[in-house]
Amino acid sequence: MARQPKLKQALKKEAAAEKKHKAAAQAAKAAAKEDAADPSLMPLPEDDKATVKNKAIEVIKRGLATSQIQVSGDAYIPEVWASKFKPLLGPYRRFVETCGAFKVVQGEIPCKFTVHRMDERLPTSKLVTGARWEVKLRAAWQKYLEEHKESRAPKEFVDFVKQVVAQKAKVSDRSRQRLQEHKAKRALELQQKLAAAASGEGQGEEDDDDDDDDGEPDEGEEEVRAPPKKVAKKKR
Repeated sequence: MARQPKLKQALKKEAAAEKKHKAAAQAAKAAAKEDAADPSLMPLPEDDKATVKNKAIEVIKRGLATSQIQVSGDAYIPEVWASKFKPLLGPYRRFVETCGAFKVVQGEIPCKFTVHRMDERLPTSKLVTGARWEVKLRAAWQKYLEEHKESRAPKEFVDFVKQVVAQKAKVSDRSRQRLQEHKAKRALELQQKLAAAASGEGQGEEDDDDDDDDGEPDEGEEEVRAPPKKVAKKKR
């Protein structure tokens, strides 16, 4: 019975998140339509590539300023990109990664990413950014697929990852063992030094006892007497 309130609360949160996501998507579409309605931002046949690039950057910046779709980890993509800009500038992600005006943050999966202005503070939410090692591993997998288009063997990739993990684990175990051996050696050397120091202090105290001079001969010692003085005889 105690779990029902928690379940209801979780369902409410999920419904609220879904509602927020839909609202963000609608806002993004509305912003894209506004951009499309602005003829000054649309490329013209006589425009060169540099002019079209500048227009595309302005369209994206406007959309990023008004859209909330990236809060859920989905990238903002202008609705007019495929029809107006892609024929000359190419795929959207490649453009925002290379144009120099934006930063791309990889999400939890390869197809999820977000776009940010160069002067914008990057987000830290897990919905927007994935763990670094996960992102790099997925990037490595995508690179493997690109380089092995004709002969792809997922098992080969997985086996290599396992091999790397096993090698790193062995190195870690060796390093840990060497560190423990080094600590044990240092502890033994310290004990030996302390023992030697304690032994030296004890010997010094014995020597001090033997050197005591109280004016009387110690037990077992013979008193050393000075030889008698010779008396000189007077001449007659």
